[in-house]
This record gives sequence, C-alpha cells and structure tokens, in this order.
Amino acid sequence: MKNLVILLLAMGILLSLPACGGSDDASAAVPASEAPWDSATSAEAVPPTDQPVEEDPGETVEEAEAPEPEWYEFTEENTDSAGYLLKKKLKISQWISENDPERLSTAWERVGKGNPFPTPQSMGFHGNYISNSGKTWLDYDEIYYAVGQLDVYNETDGWDITKDNTRDVSFLLNGANNYMILQVFYGNGTKNYYRVANGVFGTQGGGWSPITGKMQSNHWGPAPFVLAFAIDRTPEYPDGHPSIFDCAFRFGDASFSLVPVAADEEEPEAPPMDAKGFSRPLLYAQMFSEGLTWVRYEEADGSEQTAAMNIDGDILFVLAEPAEYLSAFHDGTAFYTVSDTKTDVLIGADGAERYRTCGSADDSVKQERICGYANGAYLLVRQVSGMTEKTYELALMKPDGTMQMDYTNQFTSLSAYASAEDIIGDLVYENTAHDRGAGWCQVGSIFINFDERKIGRISYHTVISDFLPAGKLFTADHMGIHCFDTDLNDITDYHSWNLPREMREMKDGVFFWNKYNFDTEKYEAGYYDTDLNLVLTVDDFPDNKVYCTPFSDGLALMEISGKDKKTYLTMIDSEGTMQFEPVVIQDYYPSVLDGLAVVEQDHTLWLMDSSGALVHAISADFPGCVLTVDSLLGFREGWLLLKYSHDRTQYFCFYPVKPAADAGAERYDLGLRIA
Repeated sequence: MKNLVILLLAMGILLSLPACGGSDDASAAVPASEAPWDSATSAEAVPPTDQPVEEDPGETVEEAEAPEPEWYEFTEENTDSAGYLLKKKLKISQWISENDPERLSTAWERVGKGNPFPTPQSMGFHGNYISNSGKTWLDYDEIYYAVGQLDVYNETDGWDITKDNTRDVSFLLNGANNYMILQVFYGNGTKNYYRVANGVFGTQGGGWSPITGKMQSNHWGPAPFVLAFAIDRTPEYPDGHPSIFDCAFRFGDASFSLVPVAADEEEPEAPPMDAKGFSRPLLYAQMFSEGLTWVRYEEADGSEQTAAMNIDGDILFVLAEPAEYLSAFHDGTAFYTVSDTKTDVLIGADGAERYRTCGSADDSVKQERICGYANGAYLLVRQVSGMTEKTYELALMKPDGTMQMDYTNQFTSLSAYASAEDIIGDLVYENTAHDRGAGWCQVGSIFINFDERKIGRISYHTVISDFLPAGKLFTADHMGIHCFDTDLNDITDYHSWNLPREMREMKDGVFFWNKYNFDTEKYEAGYYDTDLNLVLTVDDFPDNKVYCTPFSDGLALMEISGKDKKTYLTMIDSEGTMQFEPVVIQDYYPSVLDGLAVVEQDHTLWLMDSSGALVHAISADFPGCVLTVDSLLGFREGWLLLKYSHDRTQYFCFYPVKPAADAGAERYDLGLRIA
C-alpha cells in the first residue's frame, strides 16, 4: 500500500526501555484548553494558541509573525499497574508539506527543544523512495510532516516519582480507522520497520507505542517527535491518496484528524513549451544511459507526453501509449510497460518497436514479461498454463528483438528451499537486472547463470560487488559483510572477520569500512580490499564515527559524526589527506561531482569546491522553489538530475554542475520560467 506510508521518529526520548500500561488501564482524554487536569468525557482539538506551550520570554515580534500551523492539544489520564495516576499531554501540529519549509521550520522551533530537524534519509527516505530495512522500496512524491511534543505528569497524592523511585512510561497514538495499514519507523538504534494492522502505532503483533521513557521526577518531557507521511500521486489520485486527509488518530478516548495546511490559492504559472527538453518543466526524468533518457512533460493543451531524449536535450520520439515503467537504455534500446495492458515493449532509440510481449493464440501463455537487461541480452519470463499444470520458463532476447536462447526451465536450483521453476515464477514481478560477472546476472534477489543453467537466491542482502576474479561476490545484510562463491554458498569466515553492521559501496575493488577495535577502543577507518586488507588508512578522527564515499577523480567526501551531534564534512585525496578543515553541514550529496560537492547549509544548497569554499548557491537558481539534497537523483556526463517543487507541483531538472560553479556568486540561468 505505497499510497499510505507513515513513519514516526521520536527525538530526545529513551526508546529502548520497556513500555508500560495495558488494556486494563483506566483512561480518559480531556482537552488541554480546559483547566489543568479537569476531568471530561470527551476531547476535541483546540484552536491555535496565541503562544507556544513553552514560550520563550525573549521571543520577538518577527518570530511571532512567522507562518504558524494550527496546533492540537489533548490530555489523557491513566492509572498504571502499580496504581500511579499519570496525566499525559500531547501537542501536535497539522500536516505541513515539505514544500512549506518556512512554516515547518517555525513549527519545529516551537517544540524541537533545539534539536536539529531529522533528515529525510534518517527516516528512511532515499531519493524518491522509502526504504523498508533494505527489503522493500516504495516510491513517493511528497512528504507531509506533523511535529509535536509529549509530557507526562505524576498526579498521585503522597507518592512522588524520583531517581530512586522511577516509572516507565509510554505513549499510544492509535489509528481510529481500522482499515489503515501503516509502516512505522522510530529511532531506537535498529531502525526497524513494523507493519501493523488496525492502524496501531507499535510493534508487529503488539500494541505498544514506539515512544517510551523513564520518569525520574513528577514531570517527564517535553519530548519532541516528528510524524512523516509520504504520498504517491497516481492517475487515480493526482493529489495523493486521500488517506492522509481523512485518517483519524486516537489518544486515550479522543479521536481526531490532522488538517493539512491550506494550499496556495494562486494559479501556478504555465510551464514554457520550449523546443529543448532541458528547458521544459519535466514532470519526470531519468539519469542518462548511453546518452539517452526518458522524460515526461505537459503540452500546451494539458496532455502529458512521455518521450525519449538525448544528451543534447533533443526529443527523439514520443510514446503513443501510456507507460508506467521505463527502463534504462542498453545497446540503443529500452523497454517500457504499457499502463493498461501490462505488456512490455522493446523499442529502439529511433522509436521503432522491436518486440512486444503477448499471450499465445491458444491462450496457453498467460503472461510474458521482460525482466531486465544483463550480459548483452534481455531476459524474458513467461507463464504457460494448461488444464492440469502451470509452468514458468526463461529466455534470452537480443537487443534487435530476435531470440538468443529459446524458452526453457531446465535450470539447476542452488536453493535448498525452492525449485528452479518456483524461482523463475518470481521473476514475473521483476524488471531490473544487473550483470554480476562470471556469467551471472542478478534480478531482484535471484541470480541466474544461463551458460551453466544455474539459478538461485541470495535473499535480503545488498550486493556491494560483482563477482571478482577469485570468484567471490560480496554482500551486506543486518549482520555485516558476507562473501559468496559462484554456487551462491556463503563462505564468510565469521571467526576471523569482525563484521561491520553497516556496508559501504565497493568500487574499484575496495570499500570503505570504519571498523571498531574493541581492544584499543578506537575506530580504524579506511579503504579495505576484498580480502579485508587495509589499503588506505583514514585515521584523522579515531574517536569519531567516520564515513568516506568512493573516490571520483581522485577525491572522496569524508563525513564525521561530531560529539556535539553535528555532521561535519571534508574531502580527502587518494593518499587520505584532508583537503580542508571539516565544516558543519546539514546534509550532502554522497559523491564528488567533477571535483565539487553538493552540501546543504542554512537550508540552502551550495556547490563546494575542494578547498571547502562555497562557490555557488544552487538554491538561488530555483527562486520560489523547494529543493533539497534528498531530491538529487544522480550524476552522469556532467549533468546532475534533481527534483524541485513549485506551486505544489514537482518537477525534474538536468543541472549542469561545472557551468553553475563557474558562474560563481551569480545566478546561473537554467532557461526555465520557474517563477
């Protein structure tokens, strides 16, 4: 249910402690606008208060005039299992779009207690996808946030809560709509996701809230938190699934919904219809492959077009049918999935159709799909069904649309849990393949060797290297780095490897690893080869957690987690030498682009050179638009693909990094009528 994804991040709260309370607790919710702790039978959201809950006496008039969301306040009382009467207070804002950063920043200032606002990446948002523990990727178009704070007061006569007499507390924020299926994320260090039926924020199969804490006095809090709700726009729901607007929450006995901030009533400016694709407001775009890409844009009559474009911005051809999936280009060809028929079409860069999947004349072929490109060929999978049997088969097709290998299911399964045919059947749901070397290609979690007719799975692992000359493939999961042989056997030596829990991309035969030495109690950061030999030491900060990106043009970015909980960034060269003193940044794009870095400081995107100087403000090139590091989608052949929002509509843009940096402090003219 990718239209409805909610994630919860609690900041400044002890999240690892056991929750208390249960179904036998006596609960009653009352509006916070009534006299403190008065009893009531119902609860309603109160209108925005004139002052925040904890007003700063030094607040200026200018701060008070900043755009404020509406605030909703509730209280709940319950008696825990030991007889303590606890009053819980919830303050929460209305939904605020990521495209309204000023209002969001103001709201967070009211409740955040000086904590930095969590980055989208820390909540599982990566690019335009939401990652579910690396196992499921859901796409989305816009994030809505609600911020708030939580307090607990001990109201038990004659019984104080102290450091010697503590109480565990928890908050339940239930979904009042039983049809809701939510995904919940919270920062307890493990970053696990829990799918919960009946709209309950909590762990799978349970009802406990992820927000817990330990009271050491008669008042606990205020503890800030962030709700993040991602919507996916579709033809059926062009403004996103309405669940965000009508989903109801329950706090104690109070049921309430969060009203989103009203949209800007001004009419958006009509997008220009220039000849070049680069100067069109693009509704969708991909990074270039072989100098070609797919884009979507709107014509003057309001019709939406899907087209192939070259690296000069020329539109090569326009598709005559709606497409919901568009592959990268390989050997001058690509394939797309037709939205209504779900058939796949192989098409050349000249717009000529090479192959279209279809069923057989006798209807025995129930479905046929293209499931990706690898090793110079397209992979085809089909289901053939009769009265008594159903089989799945694989084939290989040349880029010109002719068969390289006929359909067959005669593969040896390397899985102890599934037959070859069962594994092949899972490929009808995949469309992205990767060449992994040594004759192997990877489609999802499935590995296929057509030369040796072998097939198997490496489930729930992220592949960080192709098969190397020694016949080893490296992956990572929640346990750390693993090594597989060409029969897909896990040959990891767990006894000699102090496995990291975080993997980093392998490039040019090395990967970065910040290994912690328990003997010295220091970090041993550096680049390691596939035999775990340290080939380049990065030892400037042995007491800090450090991450370095793969090298590009002899440079890599180094991120340092400060003891002050701030993020610092610098660059290193191929000798491991820092190029400048680390500087504080909010976020950054994890790669060096033509000798430059993209960083966010003070909610502005900048191009930073190898001396640490901010040479150009990218945000200034997009006046009136919302642009974040999380929207940067890829970099190739000098073009940075990014996403920006204007008048509540999201667009894509190919951004020329080097010319923009050369413009210095001046605004770089993109040729777009953005505002």
